[in-house]
Amino acid sequence: MRATAILLSVAVMGCGSHRPWAHAAEAVPGPSSRAIRVAVAERGFEPDRVVVQAGETVELIFTRTVEHTCVTSVVVSLDADTRIERGLPLGVAVTVTLAFAREQPGELGFACPMGMHGGVIEVR
Repeated sequence: MRATAILLSVAVMGCGSHRPWAHAAEAVPGPSSRAIRVAVAERGFEPDRVVVQAGETVELIFTRTVEHTCVTSVVVSLDADTRIERGLPLGVAVTVTLAFAREQPGELGFACPMGMHGGVIEVR
């Protein structure tokens, strides 16, 4: 019984370490936008973690480089409740431009619609 209580305590403490949700909005690319290229390869998204600064505008450029994959579109989180989806035709660069809120560091995600492959946008 004591071992079960200890394991439960460790599991609960681990849940508290998740970073808070960040916030982004779709934006128009501008001269100060930074481009980040993300390939969709055999193992999923590469890189699967990108770091941006709060207040920054970023162009995420997704390119599917393999034909046989379940990642034929990408779903990008804008906050805890809002997401956008874009198709990823083979060999075509698809840009999603996001402006990140200045006051809200945390994490957002991007994934295939089924959630089998994904990545993290870390907002500092």
